[in-house]
Amino acid sequence: MIGKEYPDRPSKEGLSRYKHFKGFYFDGISRYPCTCKAECPDPCNGECGCEACRNVYLDFRKLIELKR
Repeated sequence: MIGKEYPDRPSKEGLSRYKHFKGFYFDGISRYPCTCKAECPDPCNGECGCEACRNVYLDFRKLIELKR
């Protein structure tokens, strides 16, 4: 599987939420920009359309399922 690089840049809020990764979430294959706005909940599950938060949420759910 080839990783996908999203051309979008992280938002100002995304830069603060993922400050150690310069506004991106990297799942080991692809890099996703956080495009959250200040009004998004923290943590966000990606309902706002943010690919980074959606993938963090999905990865978290996978981990929870593995622990059951």
